[in-house]
Order: sequence, then structure tokens, then C-alpha cells
Amino acid sequence: MAMNHKQLPINQVVSGMVLGEPVCNAAGTVLLASGTVINDTILASMQRHQIETLPILFEVVESELDQQTIQQQCQRIEHLFRKHDADDASPQLKALLLRFRAGDAA
Repeated sequence: MAMNHKQLPINQVVSGMVLGEPVCNAAGTVLLASGTVINDTILASMQRHQIETLPILFEVVESELDQQTIQQQCQRIEHLFRKHDADDASPQLKALLLRFRAGDAA
């Protein structure tokens, strides 16, 4: 399970969410450690410290991440083969690379 964090406005943060990295005040003092589970008391304290956003952990759905990576790789292959003529082996190689990147090993 891959995890990432996203800065959420404090008014969108709810109890039970988990911090993805430490939260510091303007002076650089660590107020909350990474991994802290948010509760109502912490939210009130962050508002008193004028913290506007919090780095909240969320799970990255592997299939979405994989699909995005595959799409980026296929776009790169298309770019690399953009100037090759159709009369050589380039179209076959390009087709094989695209199939390989898409997960079709055959």
C-alpha cells in the first residue's frame, strides 16, 4: 500500500486523519510529529497557532498509479518514434514496446 500526503485546508481536516509530515510553526518549532492522528483538540490548537493547512496522509490506489505510469511511458515511446518512417522496422518495434509497457508480454 503506497501512501502519500496532500496539504488540506484546516477546515477540511477531520478527526481520525493522520499527518504525513511534521507540522511546524512560523519559528520552525515542531508542533506535531509525522504520523500524529488528528483529533478535535489538535485542530483547535492548530487554529490558535494560525496553521492554515495540514499534510494529511492518503492511500494511493496502486491501479491508478500504475495506469498513470503506463500512460506516461507510452507517451514517451510515441515521442521517441515520432520521426521514424513507416518503411523500416520502427513501427514494429514501437508496437512491441507499447504492448510491453501496457503489460501485454506476448
